[in-house]
Amino acid sequence: SGALCDRLAFVNQKVMLWSEVALRRGWVGLAGWIGASVIAAAALSLRSTGSHLPEPAHWVGHAVLFGLPPAWLAHRGHSPAVAVGVGVASGLAVEVAQMLAAGRWLGAEATFDLGLDAVVAMAGALLTGGAPVAHAIGAWLHPGVTLGITALLLLAPDPWARLPAGVTAGLALVPAVADWVTGVRSGRYTNVDLTDRAQRARPFGLAVVALPVVAGAGWWVQALPVGLAVALVIAGATLTAVTALGAKPSGHVASAALAAVVLAGPAPRWAGLALFAAGVLAFARVRAGVHTRTEVGLGAAIASLGAAVAAWLP
Repeated sequence: SGALCDRLAFVNQKVMLWSEVALRRGWVGLAGWIGASVIAAAALSLRSTGSHLPEPAHWVGHAVLFGLPPAWLAHRGHSPAVAVGVGVASGLAVEVAQMLAAGRWLGAEATFDLGLDAVVAMAGALLTGGAPVAHAIGAWLHPGVTLGITALLLLAPDPWARLPAGVTAGLALVPAVADWVTGVRSGRYTNVDLTDRAQRARPFGLAVVALPVVAGAGWWVQALPVGLAVALVIAGATLTAVTALGAKPSGHVASAALAAVVLAGPAPRWAGLALFAAGVLAFARVRAGVHTRTEVGLGAAIASLGAAVAAWLP
């Protein structure tokens, strides 16, 4: 772990120096960087091969184009929202340029690319921004957000046929969500992350009670194979049981990793993005000081348990 921390510190230092050199002229340089990205994307879309690149090159390109500006902005002391917002807005400009150049609507591809842009922008800002960025990422990638996006992706292939199952799952989660929201507003819970582990038993318990209904609804409309449905219930119950025993596994990391497990079959690209987000969250939760490396690892291990169950069952 010490060698890993040294490596991350080295990468952090190199990114800071690289971003300073690449954008040393400040906002003029930043505007030029974004403008060049837009022009390059449009030019690529005009080619007969379109904008399709090998997947690794595609990811690296987004990481460089939309990760470096947030890293520079966060290093210069700008707020997490500004740093990440510039990265996402740049990505949106590129997607619009690609669609205009290609002369067609690229909705599904653009949606995935913007999701990728958001995560790489968070990663870039996190490398140079410290604890404030880490806390913001914890809010932006809250378990409710990651699991909500996962649910929408599962509904997307056939939304009308799967809508009743989605409504059923949503209604099953209402008690847990209502308890969480009212508890935070009334002061019964310290904060939205429930960092006091003694406060987690009630909302976690309500969520676990709802999980069989959620998983059953997913299986009913064939959005989840039986293995994934069972894995979701087991992982949620394990997370709650481990917390009740006095540990504090990272629910953020566990949720993002579970999203990757659930999406591996129906949406493998999104599963890869969820796994990437889980890694960003792991780094962020430790940097924010709300979890240790052991607690982050425990959250990932619980998600791995879900993956093992899903692989074992049909």
